[in-house]
Amino acid sequence: MHSSQRSTHYQQKRVNYHATHNDSYQFFNLLTTPEFFDHLEEHLPAHRERLFPPTETLSVARVA
Repeated sequence: MHSSQRSTHYQQKRVNYHATHNDSYQFFNLLTTPEFFDHLEEHLPAHRERLFPPTETLSVARVA
C-alpha cells in the first residue's frame, strides 16, 4: 500500500469513527451557546433564507 493510500485509508477510518461516535445535539448546543453563536454566525457562508438554515440542518443531521 502506498503512503498516500495509507493516509487516505486512515483519514476515512477517522471520519467514519467520528461520524458514528458523535453527539450532534451536544455539538449543536455547544455551538449555539452565547459565547460561540455570534462568532459562528460571522463565519458562516452567505445563504438564502430557507426552512432549514445550516445551523438547524447540523442539529438534525445525525438523528438516529
